[in-house]
Amino acid sequence: MALMMLVGTSSAWAVDVYFKNTLGWSNVYAYVRTSGTMWNGNNGVTTNSATRYDMTNIGNDVWMCTTSSTFAEIVFIKDKQDN
Repeated sequence: MALMMLVGTSSAWAVDVYFKNTLGWSNVYAYVRTSGTMWNGNNGVTTNSATRYDMTNIGNDVWMCTTSSTFAEIVFIKDKQDN
């Protein structure tokens, strides 16, 4: 599973998130948590208790979604994860 992780915080508004798909994935999904971490250190990422956003290809390998207004962590994954 290839992934890119962005850790950060946002303000009290909806947030547009962009991902440059340099790996040629056919789909991109953003998994967002409002607290804690999805990175388990051993086997990669667990998406339990994370909200999935289907990202939209807006051209030139750039994908976009609008997330909730507050987040602690976003993980980009090429496959939908069943929790």
